[in-house]
Amino acid sequence: MTVVGIHQPNYLPWVGYFHKIASVDKFIFLDDVQYSKGSYTNRVQYLFDGDARWLTVPCKPKLGTEINDVCIDGNLWQDNHLNKIKGAYKKCSMFDMVWPSVQTWLRSEEHEKLSELNIHIIKEICSYLDIETEFYRSSEIFIGQEPNASERLVKLTKAIGGNEYFSGLGAKKYQEERPFFEQNLSITYSSFVERPRRQASTCFKKGLSILDLILNIDPTHARNIVLAKG
Repeated sequence: MTVVGIHQPNYLPWVGYFHKIASVDKFIFLDDVQYSKGSYTNRVQYLFDGDARWLTVPCKPKLGTEINDVCIDGNLWQDNHLNKIKGAYKKCSMFDMVWPSVQTWLRSEEHEKLSELNIHIIKEICSYLDIETEFYRSSEIFIGQEPNASERLVKLTKAIGGNEYFSGLGAKKYQEERPFFEQNLSITYSSFVERPRRQASTCFKKGLSILDLILNIDPTHARNIVLAKG
C-alpha cells in the first residue's frame, strides 16, 4: 500500500501535523487552495509563562488569493518571533542545541511567499526528526477540474500513485467517503492523541507549535512522541 496524506502548509505546526507526515509514504502540501484568514497557515501558538500565545506571520493577501500566492509582509516579524521564542524557551533543556537551527529556519530571507517559508521549515524539522516521507505540492500536480473538495483529494492521491488516504480524525465529520471508495481508495483516520509531556507549565497545553516539543525533549524521544499512535 502507498499511503498518502494531504494538508495545507502551516506555519511551525503542532505535533499532530508531523504525526500525519510520519504516518504516510507521500505527503502533499495543499498549496493551491484559497488562503483563509485566521487559520494556522500563518500563525501558531507557543507557550510563554504557562500561557498559550500567538506567533503570526504578517500577510495581507486579497480575498480569494491561493496559499501559494500569499506574500509575506516584510521581514521585521523574524526578529520579533525569534525574541518571543527565545524568551519563552531559553531555559528548556534542548534550547542550546536547537536554537541555531530555529534561527536559520525563520531567517530564510529567500522565501518571500508564505507557502515557501512554511514548506521549508516543515521539511527541515522532518529532517531533524529523521522523518523520510516523500513530499509534493498540489500546485505542481495536474488533476484538471474537480467538483468538490473530497474528489480533489481523491484525484491528488491517485495522481501520485496512492491507494490509501490518511486523514485527520476531525475530517470525518464533513469528508465524503463515497468518492474514495468509488476509486478503490481506502481511508485511514489518524488516532493520534497528544499526551502530557515535559513542558514549561504546571498544566499541560495541547496544540502548541512543534517547537514546544523539540526545545524541551531530545530528538530521539521527540521522534517517538511524533510517531506514537492513540
